Amino acid sequence: VSYLPLAPLPFLILKKEKRTFSVSLIISSLILSSLWSSFFIAITKEKNSNYLNIPKKVEHKIKRVILLTVDTLRYDVISSNGNKKFRTPSIDAIAADSVIFDNAYAPSSWTLPSFASLFTGVSPAVHLTTKLKSQLPSSFTTLAEYMKDDGYSTAAIGCNPILAMKSNNMSKGFVDYNFYPKRSLQNSIGEFILKKYFWNYFVLDASSEKITELSKDWLKKNRKKDFFLWIHYLDPHIPYSPPVKYIKEKEFLDANKRSFNNVVKVRKEPIKISEKERRRIRYLYEAEVRYVDDCIGDLIETLKALKIYRDTLIIFTSDHGEEFWEHNGFEHGHTLYNELIHIPLMIKLPDERITKRIKSSITLSSLFSTILDLCNINYQKNLCIEAPLPLNGNEEDKYNAEIFSSGNLYDEPKESLIRRGYKLIISEKTGIKELYDIIDDPREKFSLTTSYPQKVAELEKLIQKHLAKASIIHKKIEFGEMPSTAEIDADTKKQLKALGYME
Repeated sequence: VSYLPLAPLPFLILKKEKRTFSVSLIISSLILSSLWSSFFIAITKEKNSNYLNIPKKVEHKIKRVILLTVDTLRYDVISSNGNKKFRTPSIDAIAADSVIFDNAYAPSSWTLPSFASLFTGVSPAVHLTTKLKSQLPSSFTTLAEYMKDDGYSTAAIGCNPILAMKSNNMSKGFVDYNFYPKRSLQNSIGEFILKKYFWNYFVLDASSEKITELSKDWLKKNRKKDFFLWIHYLDPHIPYSPPVKYIKEKEFLDANKRSFNNVVKVRKEPIKISEKERRRIRYLYEAEVRYVDDCIGDLIETLKALKIYRDTLIIFTSDHGEEFWEHNGFEHGHTLYNELIHIPLMIKLPDERITKRIKSSITLSSLFSTILDLCNINYQKNLCIEAPLPLNGNEEDKYNAEIFSSGNLYDEPKESLIRRGYKLIISEKTGIKELYDIIDDPREKFSLTTSYPQKVAELEKLIQKHLAKASIIHKKIEFGEMPSTAEIDADTKKQLKALGYME
């Protein structure tokens, strides 16, 4: 038994004169040892390394903050953002009480760098957490750490194997970090028995319904505390496998057609996929959006039943979008076009019912300073921290911000910068430059590179300026050219393969 030293072996308490033990007693002792070991690991693995740090007592103006994120959610798939194919009533209900940012952009086209930016307030060029094995540098104090140090109970509940990897430091600041999938205990006897009688400790993966259930339980137990809770849904990420009740079209109800996970093949040869198959893939994605929308509705109803919805600060957003052949590609992590980095963002302020749409171009990284400012928490501001969001919708700020994105996982490395309605994308290896007027051409169909060379030069200069500033910060905080490397265990590699991140 691998965890034998932890186990209270029954035969140790027998009288000293009894030296002969039956085989059955030894076997039962080993089983109990395994049970104890498995249970010990199960009940402690949910807690982060800093779980003994007790939050200090502070009188907070905003007592509860919920960051609600949905993986791979496009801006245009939400009905309140213009989608006319189907409705997302639960997300729309949040929008009805929120300040909505119509031009919010992700710092990257995939999960890890986007969330690293959200939790540090800086771009991927600054934190450099842009590879599967990247580790967020300890030099950065995260949003969760600031919240914890100011007295908030911090917790995270979600599903995504990248975010479940504690070695990449994304759990920094969360006292309770409960992300799925979990690591297996190698099918020990103790695990088998405890799964039967203490199943909640041994759920290795979690559906959106399970994430909702866990979040509701946490809220019921902690509703009287001042807390910062991050809830993250993995759906509608690949594999697209919605519950059957969300598949309304008969042609997709066949067992072989109601799920899709052949992402690696499609990614390699996206243009060879037939129009019929493309429609099926997109339909399954949208069915998963409807599924998550229902889960969010259940969550919001719980907040209202607990009488904490009104005075809770709720931020709803996504880490990136998904491409469905808009630029002859599929999935995410490979380009910086709008289908991947244009994301939904809604902020429901506490004790206010405001519906306001703000057209200013903003970056997801600004949530860091926005949340801390709203909660009156001081933070370090000299590391390229993005400015807080213009919640009042000052028209002077409409297109003045410089929105930098980078950190692709696949294909050629790219950087993009948005300013005053124009967007420049630069491919690092080939040197190809693409300029788009994203106000008149939001789908980025017509490059204006040759027509507006001065605008290209202006935005390219801003990109180089941003990269130079990032280099200065790297030297200042002394983490070198690249952050430390995170470890990826065998279980996580399997999970990443299932999501299409590894081959």
